[in-house]
Amino acid sequence: TLMIVYSSGFVAVFLIFMLLYLHAWRRREALELNEIEQVLTRGSIYGYGIMVAIGLASILIAAIAGPHGSLWAGLIYWLTGPLSAIYGVRIRRKVLVLKAGKA
Repeated sequence: TLMIVYSSGFVAVFLIFMLLYLHAWRRREALELNEIEQVLTRGSIYGYGIMVAIGLASILIAAIAGPHGSLWAGLIYWLTGPLSAIYGVRIRRKVLVLKAGKA
C-alpha cells in the first residue's frame, strides 16, 4: 500500500541520520567531542532511533492490517511530536546539568 511506501522512505531517511550520528559517536575521540557534544550525539542517535521505530511500527501495522489498517498506520505518526518532545527535554536536562557543573 501507499502507507508502506511512505513509511519505508521515512525509515530510510531517519535511519541514515541515525547512522551518521552513530559514525560520529564511534569517532568521538578523533573528533574530540566534549561531554556536551557527546550527550547531544548520543541523544541524536536515540532520537532518530525513535523515528525509525515509529516508521517500522507503521509498516508493521499496514502490512498486518491491510487496507483497513492504513488509518492506524498513518495515525501512529502522531507519536513523533510527543515522543520527540519528551526525549528532547531529557537531553536538554542532561546538557544543563553538564553546563552547570562547568560554571
